[in-house]
Amino acid sequence: MIIGADSHSCSAGALGKLCRRSWCWLMFLCHLVTGETWFKVPETCEIRFVVCDDRFAIANMSTEFGGIAGVFQADEITANFIAKRTGEDANYKEGALYFRADEGAQYSSSHIIDLSKVEPSVFGELVGMDLDGVFIGACTTAEEELILAGLVLEAGLKKGYVPVCKGTRKVTPGSASILARLRELGLIDVYEKAGFQVGAPGCSYCLGIAADRAGEGEVWFIFSKPTPRALKGSGVKCVIARSYAFIYGRNQYNMALYGIIINDDAFYEIATEDKEIYIDIPNRYVEIE
Repeated sequence: MIIGADSHSCSAGALGKLCRRSWCWLMFLCHLVTGETWFKVPETCEIRFVVCDDRFAIANMSTEFGGIAGVFQADEITANFIAKRTGEDANYKEGALYFRADEGAQYSSSHIIDLSKVEPSVFGELVGMDLDGVFIGACTTAEEELILAGLVLEAGLKKGYVPVCKGTRKVTPGSASILARLRELGLIDVYEKAGFQVGAPGCSYCLGIAADRAGEGEVWFIFSKPTPRALKGSGVKCVIARSYAFIYGRNQYNMALYGIIINDDAFYEIATEDKEIYIDIPNRYVEIE
């Protein structure tokens, strides 16, 4: 069991660990002082997925879409992943104790993802769009995706494709070990030849820290999760949605980014990308021009 102080603590659920985030630093301090914690077991949704890297991404994002934690039942895939660890990480190979769900466990819903039926898709229409930047990486892009993306870039360069000159390209591995693996495979050189800047492992444009921010009015394709700070840093004044996940909704107000919940289907039919939206905050009024 892991009790963390950050929403990414749940990532370890990919390896069968119960990992949850304390809702605030004060609660986390109480765990340290008392050595005790209590959990109310919530409803559980079952998801079966075969790739360990994707398990990390899903477990990592579980709190972002309203879950308490994300835990994948340890299996042969988990054992194979741990068996590949080297150095200090190799200490976890011996004496590991794995848990499985009770036979006949009840779930609020079950989802078995059949990859043979998953079709590639991109949100929005990118063909012909004039982009100011592209970002891939960070915590929700695991090692496998960055390797595959590097191989695609390498194949394109070998065919003579030339990347466009305009715009910023940034790739940021989620950890130092992923960066080392990309260097070992020679893919960092491929990214750089394709015009990508390689960032230090960790958070980047999705969090909107330091210089890693999209400029106001710029159009970016970001393969990661945008946070309220990143949205505000890129010039977003307000976010209108049907609902917000718990952590995002809380952070949105903490970052002084205004948010409005509208459930009326008619609003989303009218509020297309070419429309201007006027918001009268004192009178709680939204107008689409």
